[in-house]
Amino acid sequence: MFLLGGEPFEEDLVMWWNFVGRSHEEIVEVRRTRMRCGISSQAAHG
Repeated sequence: MFLLGGEPFEEDLVMWWNFVGRSHEEIVEVRRTRMRCGISSQAAHG
């Protein structure tokens, strides 16, 4: 469980696994780019 605090963001954020973006489309594009480059989420964590 995470507890976050502070001032609210001025815009909505979308979170999916380890991706954070401003829209669903932005998340999809980042995921496509990572897959195209052969970067897995496990590789990003060492």
